[in-house]
Amino acid sequence: MIPRPVGPISRRVITTDAGGECLARQMGLMSSENDRRTYYSILSTVGKLCDRYFPHDREMPVGRDAKRPLYDEALRRQPILNMYEDAWPISTMLNIHRQARRAGCRGIIVPFPEAPTIRARARNDASAASVQHTTHAPVAHSDAANAKAAAGAGKSSRVMETFLRTLPQDLGDLLPVFIQYGVDDDNALRGMLRMPAWQSWLYSWVKEGWLTELQFRMICNGLAQIALG
Repeated sequence: MIPRPVGPISRRVITTDAGGECLARQMGLMSSENDRRTYYSILSTVGKLCDRYFPHDREMPVGRDAKRPLYDEALRRQPILNMYEDAWPISTMLNIHRQARRAGCRGIIVPFPEAPTIRARARNDASAASVQHTTHAPVAHSDAANAKAAAGAGKSSRVMETFLRTLPQDLGDLLPVFIQYGVDDDNALRGMLRMPAWQSWLYSWVKEGWLTELQFRMICNGLAQIALG
């Protein structure tokens, strides 16, 4: 039986980026490609059940007993969830899915493999730079740095939420989408703006159903102001 984590359960539900904490890692489903396929299968199952039992445009009942039919079916469809004490991952999955649905996104029903996160892209860019510019000093990566970043995740995400809520239309409900892609603090945001063709990458979120065209335009305009600042 896998107990509930002592600390907070990660809200990074979609990404399985090795550069930071995520729900898949807390569930122990990061060791192999088969583990990750299992994880994404669980996400899709829970997301579809959430749409059926608790649509995002209705209030979700409070208490485990009121959600019992969904939990029972999820455990039946994904027996591996029985390994987790009180099936603790389901609650976070439900919350993230409903938030994304309210923002007009597809939620946690995603295919495997997922799109690369900003941190994964940053690592690839850094690797390419080290080959092309051998005189540059190597970038240090350490578990301590990752732990420090994780410790400040709550505070950092508030920076992103403030940005989204100050756009012409309040897009604060899209925060989980940015967190899932690893754009969860000011450094990650500015790192994205330094990426070649960052707008094309952001537009891929529209193609994947995470953003509407209007939301994409508003976010790009807001990010352009940051880039000029």
